[in-house]
Amino acid sequence: MKYIAKKDPTKREARDIFENKILKKVREYIRRDFGKNQWIFDVFLVGSAKRNLILVGNEGFDLDYQLRFNKMPSEYRKKAQETKLKFKEYFDKAFEELGLDLSNCEDSTHVLTTKKLDFNGQIIYSYDIAILRYNSNNEYTILKNEKKGKGEEDYHYIPLSNSKNFNNKYKKINSSKKWNLLRKIYKSKKEAVQSLRKDDRPHSFSLLVEAVNEVLQKKSN
Repeated sequence: MKYIAKKDPTKREARDIFENKILKKVREYIRRDFGKNQWIFDVFLVGSAKRNLILVGNEGFDLDYQLRFNKMPSEYRKKAQETKLKFKEYFDKAFEELGLDLSNCEDSTHVLTTKKLDFNGQIIYSYDIAILRYNSNNEYTILKNEKKGKGEEDYHYIPLSNSKNFNNKYKKINSSKKWNLLRKIYKSKKEAVQSLRKDDRPHSFSLLVEAVNEVLQKKSN
């Protein structure tokens, strides 16, 4: 695996397609089916893509997005499966209407995954789209499919990792020496799990958290 440049044209094109074309279509479908202000969400690019740590290998590279819902129709708040499948429907429809060469979304454990393939069927890049909403404690939770074959019971929301704590630690990677060490450790961790099925791999963000902790631990010894 190797790191791609900050201004890599394929990465910039992939971001533009998702943020300015696909999401525009999805919002159109929401307004058509539910009216205004029934589904309100913000979109965030997260993980390695946000921090210029994108690695590309035999499976291309990933762009991780979070749809953070501030409001959703009451009938969907307790129906996690219906929420995820509704947005799978909308994204798949957007790909088709826009004529994009993207696969239909896979219902992965924590995300909806869609892939851009080349003429040989090799992955150029993929989007991982997570659905988040607030819980009763006003904290974000992430929609998860446990994949235990129990249908609707498999889908529920779980607490999100403490991103504020991570961000504070990440800010301590404040020298070129620490940055280069972080890139080395994170790359090693990503390569070590590439042979696993995608659903069996640790999420990239989890690997990044581990890498940051290891860098700070090494520097404190």
